[in-house]
Amino acid sequence: MREFVDRGLHLTGRVLLGAFVLWQVLFLLGSWLVEVEKSLRVNGLADWKFGKKQFPEYLHGEDEFHRSLTTFHQKGLKRYGYATGQPQQWSLFSPNVARAFSFGRLEVRWDDDHFEGAAVDTHTQEPLVLPGFNEPEDINCFLRYKNFRVRKYEELIMITPPRTNGVFDPHSEAWRDRIADSVHDNGDNMKAYVRWRWLEYRRGHDDLPEPTQIILYMHGYEIPPPPGSSPWRFIDWGRHPVARWLPWKADQSGMRGFERYDPMTDRYESVP
Repeated sequence: MREFVDRGLHLTGRVLLGAFVLWQVLFLLGSWLVEVEKSLRVNGLADWKFGKKQFPEYLHGEDEFHRSLTTFHQKGLKRYGYATGQPQQWSLFSPNVARAFSFGRLEVRWDDDHFEGAAVDTHTQEPLVLPGFNEPEDINCFLRYKNFRVRKYEELIMITPPRTNGVFDPHSEAWRDRIADSVHDNGDNMKAYVRWRWLEYRRGHDDLPEPTQIILYMHGYEIPPPPGSSPWRFIDWGRHPVARWLPWKADQSGMRGFERYDPMTDRYESVP
């Protein structure tokens, strides 16, 4: 009897181990396929004007199939990867030196900014600026050695503009598409960051009323080609809005009150 039980346990262990190995293979393959599909779709069709006009939802991953794929990736594969300490970034063997970088900052406002007839309580409070943890006072002379995990999170949600020969047009279609893709992929992380920053600040400022909107900005820079200017300076792209959170409009998840910025119309629109 004991021998029978031991054999059963041994067989069960082998089956479970085989199932785990098979799942790991599917996890790695699935993560890779999702990233490859996105890269081919975005980069392969970026310059195809006909595709932009005829298949905008497909190009930006906003059709029904890509919504389901994104949900599976964000809530399934990504969460499993982070929970088990094996996030799949697919850059282990392709070192890259960044030519551009950006810092995020928040602007807390209490005004009524074309909310299309919504009943919003406004206040005469001056706008409040919350710099990012990684944003230095002097861009040309700084060192960061603390708040590493927060900085990595900021890197996840912050984007750098597309550029052509060192030129960035903040009112271009390319910048609008970059914002749309970034909010589509990381909108939940952006919203969580904006909400967390505000709640952390408000702990020591209980007298402040609830804001009408909190805007997430990007301040981008580019490393100039050698030899650069004299004295040497980064190319400053300026500060530009990316998205905003409307606390008064938030539902339980908060995403209903999160909107992305459209630089072509200078308006904010709901995240689909």
